[in-house]
Amino acid sequence: MRYEEILYGLRCAACGEEDQLVLDVVRVLVECRCCGARTLAGLLEEDLPGEEFGEEFDTGSGTEMDAERGIV
Repeated sequence: MRYEEILYGLRCAACGEEDQLVLDVVRVLVECRCCGARTLAGLLEEDLPGEEFGEEFDTGSGTEMDAERGIV
């Protein structure tokens, strides 16, 4: 038994078909149902922005720099 999730709104880089990508959750593999292209899925947890800067990095809105630019 395989547990799969269809990745709606995404397009295959190999054949260009939309809504044909399937994520195999157990094998962490993305496969196109149309052309059969496969790739390993990267884990988002490891690539969060700002992790390399530690706790000092602020990703929130409303910073001083936003105020200087006129972004509220």
